[in-house]
Amino acid sequence: MNNALYQRMLMKFRDSQGAFEQLFASARHDPDPAAATRCAHTLKGTAGNIGAKALERAAATLEHACQSGENESHLDKLLTQTLEALAPVIQGLNALAPKSETMPSVNTVQSPTGGASLQGVIVQLQQLLAQNLVDAVDIWEDKLDEFKRSYPDHWRQVNEPMTQFDFVSALAALNLLAAA
Repeated sequence: MNNALYQRMLMKFRDSQGAFEQLFASARHDPDPAAATRCAHTLKGTAGNIGAKALERAAATLEHACQSGENESHLDKLLTQTLEALAPVIQGLNALAPKSETMPSVNTVQSPTGGASLQGVIVQLQQLLAQNLVDAVDIWEDKLDEFKRSYPDHWRQVNEPMTQFDFVSALAALNLLAAA
């Protein structure tokens, strides 16, 4: 993975997970009983992707407790532990680059052939996402304009989880896009 991609990934993590406490609180009150589990799962996966192993473990414990239907006081304790692991990661990322700093973008590769050329890309993305490899994000961003043209009604469903490094959801959305 190149440094620019990793730095973008770090900043996206900071921007998407910096408000985890509020995200998790909203998820706990969501009518969908699996919302809190998904929220913890996303933090776990994205923390693992950036190498924040202590945070990944704390989020995994929180995710498991949500899946198991643990009581509110136990969830509160695990949430506190997760937030304690998250705080230094966010502080470090804030020191690395202020939120107002714009990260350089990856040059977009455009292909004149359109959707037919994307079949191989889709297969490659499916394989990378199944292995939780962040190279999928770089390829997605390189081909995003082609996906927008070829799948105008479906590309957003892949883009949202892909930009959040939620590879499980991105793979599911990509599979639906491939079937479209």
